[in-house]
Amino acid sequence: MADLPDAAWPVVLQHFRGADAAADGAAFREFHRRYLEARQRAAGTSSTPAAPAAADDDDLPAERLRALGVDDAAQRALRTSLALFADFRTKQRAAALEKLQQTRAKLPVAAHADGILEALRASQVLVLAGDTGCGKSTQVPQFLLREYGRVACTQPRRLAAVSLARRVSIEGNGEHGVGHQIRFESRAAPSDRIVFMTEGVMLRHIAGGAKGLDDFDVIVLDEVHERHTSTDVLLGTMRGLLARRPALRLVLMSATLNLELFSSFFGG
Repeated sequence: MADLPDAAWPVVLQHFRGADAAADGAAFREFHRRYLEARQRAAGTSSTPAAPAAADDDDLPAERLRALGVDDAAQRALRTSLALFADFRTKQRAAALEKLQQTRAKLPVAAHADGILEALRASQVLVLAGDTGCGKSTQVPQFLLREYGRVACTQPRRLAAVSLARRVSIEGNGEHGVGHQIRFESRAAPSDRIVFMTEGVMLRHIAGGAKGLDDFDVIVLDEVHERHTSTDVLLGTMRGLLARRPALRLVLMSATLNLELFSSFFGG
């Protein structure tokens, strides 16, 4: 059985949606080619590749495909191939997620999750120093969700805010919403429980009114050792915000941090 006509592929690829649509579509095209090759090799034998039931799919309009030269036999093969691919992708992603969770469990910061939460029960402010690569930027916001509703995390650079949001979203596997806000771009919804943002965006939240950050239960200022002007302004603003909101929690994080300096600034 020949592969689909080139004109039919744009119709087929509309089946794939979401952030990974392009990658999934390209992977399926190669998968379908290999599937057809397997069918040809199995022709004339007593066995054929096993497949889940291939029900009709509204995303694959039969009449339109037929007009593009895809006959009924090719459409049946296409639907079976799609069902096999979906099963393959599900198993592939489950295996990748399991490996990712194992990697997370081995990060140095993982052993301190309970201690971090215990410290925040006892104090409004936690100063956390950890070596680069220990996992604090991705893991601490997720630890906080065990006891708090929404977490805002600052990063000094836009690229870091975007990449961390994507990484944490993948690790969370859809269990909690993760968004990001940078200058000229906001991909955060009110339902997102973790929002990564640049320091400048957080300052604009505050400048927008006295309740600019009231939707968040914990504020995480990461890489505070870099001490930009915006960092210093945020630190000063946080001290007043903590006095106004006793239930608010603040986490200061960095790889290299003068613990005594920051601790004394917030009253020990």
